[in-house]
Amino acid sequence: PVIWREGVMENLPALSGDPIGYGHIVTDLNINGDVVGYAPSPVGTGFHYTAVLWRGGQAINLGFFPGGTSSIAYGINDSGEIVGEGSIVPDGPMHALLWTVETLSQTTYLPVIRNP
Repeated sequence: PVIWREGVMENLPALSGDPIGYGHIVTDLNINGDVVGYAPSPVGTGFHYTAVLWRGGQAINLGFFPGGTSSIAYGINDSGEIVGEGSIVPDGPMHALLWTVETLSQTTYLPVIRNP
């Protein structure tokens, strides 16, 4: 994966250590230089993704909600709060998730209220 900073292409490390980073997707970055997105994850059956934070030259696997098998990070604000979605049961439907600076190793399930 790559991003452009001030007109210069910057390579981001792959989560798997793969030098190409096939399948890695960047979705957002903040003023602090943190970048989020997702990468392939060989968990469960079928094809899954795991949310990724690139910070300080490292790819950090944000993991899944306990019991889930997939996650995607879509946005990060300047405070480091990351929003995305993920399954909360194996191979289940996707739900809103939040990662915060204090809990990068934990995900918070954000219940979605739907209008009837």
